[in-house]
Amino acid sequence: MEYVCSNKGSKKTRNSTIELLKIIAMFMIALSHSAQIDEMFNTHIENIAFIRQLGQIGNAIFIVCSAYFLVDSDKNKKEKIINIILDSFLISMIFLLVTMSLGINISFEMLIKQFIPISLGNNWFITCYLLFYIIHPYLNMIIKNMDKKQFTRLVFGLFVYLIIEFFLKNKLNYSYLIGFVIIYFIVAYMKKYLQDFMQNRKLNFIILIIGLLLSYIILLFTKILGTNISFLSDKILYWNRFINIIFILIAISSFNIANSIKWEKKWINSISSLSLLFYLIHDNLLFRDCIKPVLYDNYFKYLPPYLWLLIEATILFIGGVVLGKLYKETFQRATKRLTNKISNLLTNIYLHFENKYLEEKK
Repeated sequence: MEYVCSNKGSKKTRNSTIELLKIIAMFMIALSHSAQIDEMFNTHIENIAFIRQLGQIGNAIFIVCSAYFLVDSDKNKKEKIINIILDSFLISMIFLLVTMSLGINISFEMLIKQFIPISLGNNWFITCYLLFYIIHPYLNMIIKNMDKKQFTRLVFGLFVYLIIEFFLKNKLNYSYLIGFVIIYFIVAYMKKYLQDFMQNRKLNFIILIIGLLLSYIILLFTKILGTNISFLSDKILYWNRFINIIFILIAISSFNIANSIKWEKKWINSISSLSLLFYLIHDNLLFRDCIKPVLYDNYFKYLPPYLWLLIEATILFIGGVVLGKLYKETFQRATKRLTNKISNLLTNIYLHFENKYLEEKK
């Protein structure tokens, strides 16, 4: 079955099952980030490796969800781009003020990073998502200009690239943005040519279970064999990479299952709509590297590690959602008004230089 990607004349509706999947991914990411206090878990690293992996699986789920809908979009919205940048900056400034008010010492490097939050040093996912969103219309142009044979060869080649790069690790100039683009092409191919597969709930459920089992089995064997094979002795977290094809298959099968179940709940959609703000708030660099260790040392250090992990993940998830909602209803209203003014200004500046450039070329 071939599906032509188009949203012309269609009313946009949200499938709450997909939105619920995104909420689950948010909690998975919170769990993963809660397992990253080295002082607590450094002697238990092999026991929490699977929990660490949940974060990268959650990231892959978000990209699969975004890709599925962006494939139908022929342009990006400059207002959205500006708004993400403004929100990133304002949230960083809020965390900077909170950190300073708590009397926590901040290095000069950390201070500078708060003024340029759209950087890989602060939140790699938001940075890559922003770049990915900017270029997605051009990816769609590539897709529209390929026939099925060409597209199949491209996806197969990218799939091989993923596998080679994963095992060789950075020998083929991989970056997170490349990972986003590869997932985008895979999802676009499925949406265009593999609708039967996407709607096969049973097959996708089997793939999901196999993917989860494989992830755990690989970690288990790495732990067992690592004591005897030097190559594997320090590789327990090697598998925890965004490029891991097993994670991508888990994300794709999870999405396909969710997409096959149609229903709508406004409160679920409302929570899911906070996902980008959740990323910006709960994984802010100052909170992650300065505030959280202080809270841990003063209040939670003597808790059993796994109890702390569950408590922190719950706090991160609920706190990120509540603060995201609060920010959306207050500061974001102001940033959206500022966004429109900046958007108009940048458009006028761009058109001025574009017209000047074109006149010179005549």
